[in-house]
Amino acid sequence: MTVAGGGQRSTFALTVLLCFLVAVVEGYDLQVLSAIGPLLRGPLHLNPEQLGFIFSSSLIGLGIGATVGGYIADRFGRKRVIVLSALAMGVFTFLSAAVVNYPTLFLTRVLTGLAIGGAMPNAIVMVESLTDRRRSAGVVTLMMCGIPAGGILAALASHGFAGALGWRGVLAFGGAFSLLVAIAAQWGLADQRAPPGRRPSQHGLGGVLFGKGRALATALLWVLSALSLAVVASLATWLPTLAVDKGLGAGAGFSTLLAYNIGGVCGVVFVGRLCDRLGPRNTLILAYLGEAVLFVLFTKGSTASTFMLFAALVNFFVAGSHYTLYGLSPRLYPAAGAGAGVGAALAIGRVGSVLGPAAFGMLLNAGNTGGQVILGLTPVGLVCALCVLALVVASRGRLDRNASLDVVAAADR
Repeated sequence: MTVAGGGQRSTFALTVLLCFLVAVVEGYDLQVLSAIGPLLRGPLHLNPEQLGFIFSSSLIGLGIGATVGGYIADRFGRKRVIVLSALAMGVFTFLSAAVVNYPTLFLTRVLTGLAIGGAMPNAIVMVESLTDRRRSAGVVTLMMCGIPAGGILAALASHGFAGALGWRGVLAFGGAFSLLVAIAAQWGLADQRAPPGRRPSQHGLGGVLFGKGRALATALLWVLSALSLAVVASLATWLPTLAVDKGLGAGAGFSTLLAYNIGGVCGVVFVGRLCDRLGPRNTLILAYLGEAVLFVLFTKGSTASTFMLFAALVNFFVAGSHYTLYGLSPRLYPAAGAGAGVGAALAIGRVGSVLGPAAFGMLLNAGNTGGQVILGLTPVGLVCALCVLALVVASRGRLDRNASLDVVAAADR
């Protein structure tokens, strides 16, 4: 991208900022139930297994929304889908604040996830398409810092509002924030869509994902996405509750979620920038191996301070690897179908994010300790590191930060 003019630079900065706010909305939505989880159990009479399914409920909708939203935006424009997604998310979050039992909360959270699901793949593609390839990983992951930043906002909102307004007030705050972001996006984003002759409808979703030798790369991206997001969602949803259950103090849930997301923001920025310097293969392998080591060390956290420290450190690697992977994913697909490709990867990832927290709850309900379940995540980091090696080969040079247009074109032939 050329940013010689001040107007171009300001437009680019505004686009990144607004897409960052969209990511904050999704991050808030993903973690607000985790932040208020301990407050839900009594009033709604939830057991650990039910709470696990509530944690996963919005992720079901997110998976559907990501698939449909990315494909529709490739045809009709990214801005429209982003704005409508944020608007609908605000409405359904307000409805979530009014529920009175487990079934209605589950339903409204599924609808909330469906609403916001289409926003993130389009925000990723919008920013990536405007950025110089040599620094796009760093810029896209900087934008995606909005997701852990949204988790921080959820923790702060639960800490600041729950006492006076209860868990319903925390949800209502998220709904209001989402509506404001929708208004800002409508005002500030420029639309993006493929020219009529290059729209993905020519080849269909299957051609975008699996055509021109992309089948293996797509499959590996999906495996990585599902495994990574299962870990992200499990830790983000259960760590605050585990901290409270360990008897670490009344504010342990809030402090743990805050530390976890601060570590995630630092990790996303660091790993994304490192990827621009070292390339995807070396960076992601190191990050996933670091993740595996931290799962082992996490079991050593017996005090509130060590528990929070390890929560921050583990998410440094977990969020850093996961969001950098998504920042690179548009490179695997032709420009006209990038939204569909990224959306499908996010959707498959949501399968992991649905199963992860639910399985975590089932294992706890069966009598396992939180430390035992977290230790069981260690092999996931090792498998992801191996998948990265295979993905780099299968991508046929597309992931290389220095890939020329000729290399990219050859990979599509």
